[in-house]
Amino acid sequence: MNNYWFNVHKKFCVELIIRAVWLLLLLCIGFNNSGCKKLDIKRINKITTGKPESNSLNQITVKAEIIDFNNEQEIISFGHCWSTSSNPTIENACTSVNGSEIMQGTFTSQLANIKPGQKYYLRAYIRNNESVTYSKEVDFTFDIPTLSLKADSISILSYSSVKVNGSIENIGSYHVLNFGHVWSTNTNPTINDFYSGNDELTSDTSFYTTISNLNKSTYYYLRTFVQITSSSYLYSDAISFIIPELEITTDSSSVTASTSIKLMGSITSLGIDSVSDYGFCWSYTSSNPNYNGNLISLGSINKVVQFNSTMQNIQQGVTYYYRAYAIEDGVIKYGTIKNFIL
Repeated sequence: MNNYWFNVHKKFCVELIIRAVWLLLLLCIGFNNSGCKKLDIKRINKITTGKPESNSLNQITVKAEIIDFNNEQEIISFGHCWSTSSNPTIENACTSVNGSEIMQGTFTSQLANIKPGQKYYLRAYIRNNESVTYSKEVDFTFDIPTLSLKADSISILSYSSVKVNGSIENIGSYHVLNFGHVWSTNTNPTINDFYSGNDELTSDTSFYTTISNLNKSTYYYLRTFVQITSSSYLYSDAISFIIPELEITTDSSSVTASTSIKLMGSITSLGIDSVSDYGFCWSYTSSNPNYNGNLISLGSINKVVQFNSTMQNIQQGVTYYYRAYAIEDGVIKYGTIKNFIL
């Protein structure tokens, strides 16, 4: 009796196992036929970037890390892009490395034309033949170190030229692309006005510039400049200068006696050289008295002055013409012609 129930139980277990196996087979077949698909893991492009670091005024570097990339798609290029607006793209300024060189790990970009004091936004990117993947955005602003720019003393060389001194200090390791002087009749001259450049500079320097073709009695403004990128310049404070010109005026006259009169004049501005002679020229036979006619000479002088001299033995009823004169470096300057009658 016990053997009977044992055999029945054994047969039942075997049938149960067989049915379970068939059920599992049917379930697998059903899943395969109804859309149970093979899990296909695809790699994606992923990249991060750090913040830029400044090596010099015109050399800025930034590192990025390529975490992974889809090697089943053609990688066209990778690099960094930046802009003064948020979310820069490859349509803005960017660096570009050929996609064939891509590999996991870090790479470095050199950023160009970064203006000091300007805020920029930066992203790293990977570009394939279908889309562009960007890293998270970072922003940065670079303040340049304090360069000391000076426009110093000015020496007048002639009535159309001067020599101006300048200095540039605290350059350190920075690379200046160009330096020199700019000048104009405007108060804040720039590189768009008159300028004289001296090419590259990598150390502190003192220098001078000779400027020609200037006009007399005209105020000019001058600054020392350095060029730190292709489009960025720094300037010193402006200084002004003028090439002086000898100026003389004929002033009034006053009667001192029945046959004498006092003539008055002024030297209102000195030129470069001292005045070798000054005084009055006069005539009653010509309305244009000059240095080759009658003179009252007062000698040499080297200062701005009001002066006078008394003419004697004046004929009454006769018109006399007179004017002040001064001579500098062999050149005679006259005041306006005036006249009197006693």
